[in-house]
Amino acid sequence: INRESSVLLDRGVAQALAESAAVLLLDMRSEAPDVALPPECTVALAPLDEAEFMVCSGLKGEFRMHAAQSQRLGRQLAGKPLFKAFLFDEELQNAWVASAMASYCDEPHRQAIRRGELPEPAPAASRLDDADCYGAYVSCVLASIAIPSFHNHASRMLDHGAKLHLLLAAHAVASGERSFAQAAADPFPGFALDADEAARTLEVQLRDRALGGGRAFRLDVP
Repeated sequence: INRESSVLLDRGVAQALAESAAVLLLDMRSEAPDVALPPECTVALAPLDEAEFMVCSGLKGEFRMHAAQSQRLGRQLAGKPLFKAFLFDEELQNAWVASAMASYCDEPHRQAIRRGELPEPAPAASRLDDADCYGAYVSCVLASIAIPSFHNHASRMLDHGAKLHLLLAAHAVASGERSFAQAAADPFPGFALDADEAARTLEVQLRDRALGGGRAFRLDVP
């Protein structure tokens, strides 16, 4: 679901479902350690795919939705030529939004995410205090509303990758495929993984700044 979700809201819901399902499966293994997992679980426990923690694919869907809304507004303003001439420009609005999204899909950003790093967002193509913004002020305001949230979504998705990686490691340890030491030696890039074999716990420190950062995500391993 997460890989196929085309907008950010869908991806957020899919990520929460994936994390909850993996935690639930771990709890079930704790309650019934001698019961083998059915073959259907193989897909659910497959190695992490980077599409699951990259924000780019979700932004592509966001842009299509934004462009459709911009187009509808343009049709509604068809009878107001002065408004369209001085305050609204559909193409310019879409260009501003696309420019803000583009940096999250370029290769430098992808490479940084693969290292567990979150680059600072690129400067906005147009800000409300820029002179070019006054050429289509309403469009500039509309384009500026969603742009600040993109960085927060990228941060949450990076934490999501670290959490899923830890969950997969916990399942591998629970099944005997890996030891605690092996799990600790293979953390999600950029995130330290703390493995305590005596307490049978795995832990990773999350970094999402929108939620305060520094939160520990800890799992008890059956």
